[in-house]
Amino acid sequence: MTSDQPTLPLAEPTAAPASARHRPRRWPWLVGLLVVVVLMFVAWFAGEQIARSV
Repeated sequence: MTSDQPTLPLAEPTAAPASARHRPRRWPWLVGLLVVVVLMFVAWFAGEQIARSV
């Protein structure tokens, strides 16, 4: 297989400047924790309702 476009190597991960580093994001962790807490509450509430209806 031949191509008219040259293949270029991937850039080195260490070639990025130090200023490009980002601090860790907290939003995904907070959203994940909130989802877990809500699911725990729903499971507790559903368990109570099922236990009372038996």
